[in-house]
Amino acid sequence: MNGEIELRARAGKVESTTEQYPDDQKASWLDDDTHLRSLGKRPILNRSFGLMSIMGLSCSALLSWEGILVTSFAGLLNGGPAGVVWGFLINWLGTISVYTSLGEMASMAPTAGGQYHWVAMMAPDAWSAFLAYTTGWLTTLAWQALAVSVAYITATLLQGIIVLATRSYTPEAWQTVLIMWAVALFSVLANSVTSRVLAKCESLILILHLAGFFGVLIPLVYFAPHSSPSEVFTIFFNGGGWSSQALSFLVGFPGIAGSLLGADCAVHMSEEIQSAALVVPRALFYTIIVNGLLAFAMAIALMFCLGDVTEVLSASETLFYPFLEIFYLSVESTAGACVMAGIILVLSIASTIGVYATASRMMWSFSRDGGLPFSSKLVQVNHLVFRVFL
Repeated sequence: MNGEIELRARAGKVESTTEQYPDDQKASWLDDDTHLRSLGKRPILNRSFGLMSIMGLSCSALLSWEGILVTSFAGLLNGGPAGVVWGFLINWLGTISVYTSLGEMASMAPTAGGQYHWVAMMAPDAWSAFLAYTTGWLTTLAWQALAVSVAYITATLLQGIIVLATRSYTPEAWQTVLIMWAVALFSVLANSVTSRVLAKCESLILILHLAGFFGVLIPLVYFAPHSSPSEVFTIFFNGGGWSSQALSFLVGFPGIAGSLLGADCAVHMSEEIQSAALVVPRALFYTIIVNGLLAFAMAIALMFCLGDVTEVLSASETLFYPFLEIFYLSVESTAGACVMAGIILVLSIASTIGVYATASRMMWSFSRDGGLPFSSKLVQVNHLVFRVFL
């Protein structure tokens, strides 16, 4: 990185800037560009996102209730029904605490770099550059890894649906790779439209995210036979053969925690959000609360409709994801199960758009501060999306 991050020289002005806007009435005065300049950054990107559209992007990228279905295998294998329910609740409460703090920092300094800018502001002078540089690399790599992961999930989910519909189909690894590339290309092209069009699309995706929840939950709960509350909330499972149930729960916990990854989308899109100092913290908080509720409800519903744990887990060998077998056993219809899974597939594809958008802004911001190789090329806005992904 070229010396200390630019933001640090301006850190003293941040507090006075945010104090000018203490309530909603004065929020209309908020001059985002002036605020950004006070943080040492030159405004470049168009501000097309509002609260609704950025929540749509955050909710779709977070993929919460959809994610708990996809990631439930690890929790079921190591933890069982009770492990999934209580593990998610613990994870949700911890995530709320984290994002409450992030929201406070975002209100103070809403920049696309997010975490590494805040580290540059708050770390001791002697460690500021090193810690900010390390944080920048970790955050950039994390978002790039998440982009690949979502593409992989989408590809394998599509293959799982095909297996569900046509049991004679045998998925091949090369097919997974090709589908991943197709999903990635689609996401890059979708992000190549103007930010105004992207913002409108994300508002529609938010509606689909909420409607899809009920489209899956209602038939699942209505048609499936239900387990007893004691089976859902007290039965743990050690399918991995670990030395203790506690260790098994801890092994399965990261898989459950994955359903709430990526909630900081709004932070990295903040230079494209109107009234960012107010909207970004609200988007962070609303997103994690709403999606946490949806995911927790889906987790409980899924565990009540689980049936035989061993049978469901064995289905992952052919269907990739146990929830596909749960759908089939619940509605007792291949077509019905495929439609329910298709809703999740569509939302998973929509998720890649938000994840790729966020990953590109994070890489662009870090390049702006000279933190990456070829930063002078990556920082060019007119070729931003293609350069950071190609």
